[in-house]
Amino acid sequence: MKKPMLLTAFNLLCANLFGVADPTPFTDTGASQISLKGTSCTLTSTNKEPCPFVRRGDDPLQNSIAAYNAPASLKLNQDCEWQGYGTLSWVYWHVSESGLDLATTQSFSTVSNPVVPLSTGSATVFQDFDYKKGFKLGLGTMFGEEGWILSLDWTRLYQSTKSSFSAPTLSGSSIGALSTTDWFYQTSNFNQSIASQFLHSKWHLHLNWLDLAVSRPFYQSPHITLHPFLSIRATCLQQNITIAATNILNLSTVSSTLYSYNRSDSWGIGPRAGLELHYLLGDGFRLEGGAGGSVLYTRYSKISHSEDSAATGMRVFQFLTSLDALRPMAEVRFGTGWGWYSFCGKWHLDFNASYEFNYLWGQNMIRAANDWSFKGVSGSAQDVSLHGLTLTAALTF
Repeated sequence: MKKPMLLTAFNLLCANLFGVADPTPFTDTGASQISLKGTSCTLTSTNKEPCPFVRRGDDPLQNSIAAYNAPASLKLNQDCEWQGYGTLSWVYWHVSESGLDLATTQSFSTVSNPVVPLSTGSATVFQDFDYKKGFKLGLGTMFGEEGWILSLDWTRLYQSTKSSFSAPTLSGSSIGALSTTDWFYQTSNFNQSIASQFLHSKWHLHLNWLDLAVSRPFYQSPHITLHPFLSIRATCLQQNITIAATNILNLSTVSSTLYSYNRSDSWGIGPRAGLELHYLLGDGFRLEGGAGGSVLYTRYSKISHSEDSAATGMRVFQFLTSLDALRPMAEVRFGTGWGWYSFCGKWHLDFNASYEFNYLWGQNMIRAANDWSFKGVSGSAQDVSLHGLTLTAALTF
């Protein structure tokens, strides 16, 4: 039964509110069509009940047979083949980096002046890490009958953390000391690292990602859509760490505080690929997850170290430029979302919340360069990891 009364009521509603003319009756084929008069859009419906549009990408397919992977990108009720969209995300990510151990707790003898390990066992102190806020901005377009998507996304996260440490309290002729780890090239008369009673540090990391991606979402089954993507990623990563050692113990002719300044600047570009999966629950709700990776040609345009004059009587400075490497990245995320076609399908709103994990190999060139110069060993650069909450709102028009 074609239910002409419902069809007529729908025709009057859309004609009065949105100027949409009478849809043609449904056929009895496996996938019925609605032709909107006065437009060039032909929308497919697998439900033989009349409807103004198919909420593609939000709702599961009905009565479909798994064969052709039907497009799952959003399809608005409009008379143009191109659609645009914009996204805005708020990120709250924890940022940390391996290789930022600052000092070890030791004992300084006021009699013989060497620094020795504590009898109860020494401990290592590390730079503090925390969750920090950032954002993402995205623009894109959907085009073609196959539902291709071209997008450009920018991720920005600027963060800084501070740390302060005090040496342990000891009795007798020994004083608690913090013996620095490869952050000062100058050493004591016993050829030991500079040791102090107090240590302060501040670490900055500035991260920018730019992703130009192409994808084609499709229905793998009535409730599952897959979103493979291929992109070019460009990155800019800058970081610096300043360490202040106060109340120096194992140097006699020195000011009360010595500073170590360390910095690296890098950029990278390379291919990125991945896959996202949406499980459609109905009524626009979904569960989602994804994974991807990239390999970037990376140039470290600047790696520098400088420190105040101590035993040498002059300022120590080191500067490296144009160091090239290949650096991989990995990403995983899990979350949930909800989408809604509004104004008779002419707009689409989408909201999602996810928890993301990102791993960036070989980014701590500051510590690697210090190890090369201080120890004369070629240690591998250590890694940056990011994880946290991402909240996103999107508008398709």
